[in-house]
Amino acid sequence: MKRCILRLSILSILMLLSACSNEFTTPTTTHSTSNPDAEEVFRLYENPDVIQWEGLVYVAGVEWVEELELTPEDEIGRTTKQTNEADEFTDGAANLLPLGTPLYSAQERGDVLLVESNGEWVAYLALVEG
Repeated sequence: MKRCILRLSILSILMLLSACSNEFTTPTTTHSTSNPDAEEVFRLYENPDVIQWEGLVYVAGVEWVEELELTPEDEIGRTTKQTNEADEFTDGAANLLPLGTPLYSAQERGDVLLVESNGEWVAYLALVEG
């Protein structure tokens, strides 16, 4: 009887040790994602209307955003550069808006900028990963 208990104890210890072994673990791979930059937006969209503000690229013409009832709130800045070169995009850059165009926050959504153009408000959605 003692031999049986001893064998079971040894077997249990061996099973426990083998279960704790790193030999059979699956390797872990980490993927990092980031928000789209102007280069990616110009590559993905045909003739996009874009602004970059506070490190985010905003794009106009998103159908579901155009259907929202949005209220302009505070002027948060103005366009400072007009360019179609993705590598020249920095905060304040736009590819279609003229220099000095006021940018407004939207009262209802923090991921939308509003711009008045020809008496109408145009909504620009922030492109974020995730």
